[in-house]
Amino acid sequence: MRMLLVALSFALAGTAAAQAPKDDPAPTTPEQAQQQRQLSQPGNNAPVWREVQRGDPNYTSIPGREMNVLIQPPARFLGQDVRVTAGEAWRQFRNGPMTFYGGWLVVVVLLILAALYFGKGPVKLHDRPSGRLIHRFSPGSRSRTGPPRSASWCSASRAW
Repeated sequence: MRMLLVALSFALAGTAAAQAPKDDPAPTTPEQAQQQRQLSQPGNNAPVWREVQRGDPNYTSIPGREMNVLIQPPARFLGQDVRVTAGEAWRQFRNGPMTFYGGWLVVVVLLILAALYFGKGPVKLHDRPSGRLIHRFSPGSRSRTGPPRSASWCSASRAW
């Protein structure tokens, strides 16, 4: 029985030693460091984005005025204390003062409309209705295949 326990303990020690991490030499290039990091921490691209944020020219396949610019240069909008990248500055501005004041602007406009409606009342006709109707579409264009409606139907059918 003892012999069986000793053999079992050696077998388990062998599998534990096989699972121990190997001592790899330190990576010599940034590319090797990135490859090694992807093995130990998959999805961790923080060093890559730190390098991109430095502003060095990089490769982009899109020609244009801002060629080789992966992240926009630092910027600052109204009411911001620090300079951050232009995209982050816009996000902070949109989520901060623009959302706050824009929301209040919508509320104020609705209050003005309600005040005008209740103050002056709905728009009234000068005379009583005459009973005449104005035809909006000709009989041909009232069908589904008429020119004015076919454009809207085509646009609506493409939207989904």
